[in-house]
Amino acid sequence: ATAALDQVRVVPNPYRGSSQFEVANPFPTGRGERRIRFVNLPPRATVRIFTAAGRLVRTLELDQGSNDVVTPGMLLNGSLAWDLLNESRLEVAYGVYLYHVEAPGVSETTGTLALIK
Repeated sequence: ATAALDQVRVVPNPYRGSSQFEVANPFPTGRGERRIRFVNLPPRATVRIFTAAGRLVRTLELDQGSNDVVTPGMLLNGSLAWDLLNESRLEVAYGVYLYHVEAPGVSETTGTLALIK
């Protein structure tokens, strides 16, 4: 089960301001919704996003039920979207960010993601 967390990914990574993953803007001006996804998560997980300096930017929670039955080789298909806003609901700056995924009773993993203008 611990090895399954090695499959956690961020898409798109790097995120580009003109990414095809952006939802089309229904308004005549401005930009569409900005977001990235954390995929291959276990049914219960906490994702914490940090700046490169280690400051907490945002905490995301996934709870699709108990993960007591996570077994080796199990397909983890949980997903969380991040709207690129911090805890104060302000847009984050472009740059490199660190993330930490904690799955209670399973394990934890870390990684990096980049936001490019």
